[in-house]
Amino acid sequence: MNIEDNEISEHTYSGINFTKHIFNPEEIYNCQFKGCNFQGMELKGKKFLECEFNGCNLSVATVFNATFRECHFIDSKLMGINWASAARIENCQFTRCNLLSSVMMNCDLRNSIFDEVLLNDVDFSEADLRKSQFLNCDLLGAIFHSTNLIEADFSTAKNYEIDLRYNSIKNAKFSLPEAVSLLNGLGIILV
Repeated sequence: MNIEDNEISEHTYSGINFTKHIFNPEEIYNCQFKGCNFQGMELKGKKFLECEFNGCNLSVATVFNATFRECHFIDSKLMGINWASAARIENCQFTRCNLLSSVMMNCDLRNSIFDEVLLNDVDFSEADLRKSQFLNCDLLGAIFHSTNLIEADFSTAKNYEIDLRYNSIKNAKFSLPEAVSLLNGLGIILV
């Protein structure tokens, strides 16, 4: 299925391997993509507004200057994406996704929701994650440096390493026993 229109809205696309078809729209509004493959595609400059990606593969897609506003990614593979090159990622939600080895450095991710997401080795350096929620997420190897985590919720997250000296965490939520890892960067020895 080739999509050559400049704008598309309110369509549902199921099981399409877009890597083998023409996908030219610049603005995609309120569309649903179910089981679609965008792996390795160049999505440069595209605007995805209020879209849902369910069971899709966008791994290593190029999102340079792209916009994702109020999008919901469900059960999708989003591995190795350099989100830092996107123009905007605003009010997005990720549910049961795999973002392994993605880059979210310097991204404005305020109010984002990560629910049961695999965030291993994701670089959140200098990102704004104020009021974001990490619900039952695995953050093994995730990088937080100069990251704004004010009022973020890590209460059900695991495997995070956040150095209190280099990140803003005022009013962030953590729970035991995982919260003990916050002491690692302070040179404290627990006995």
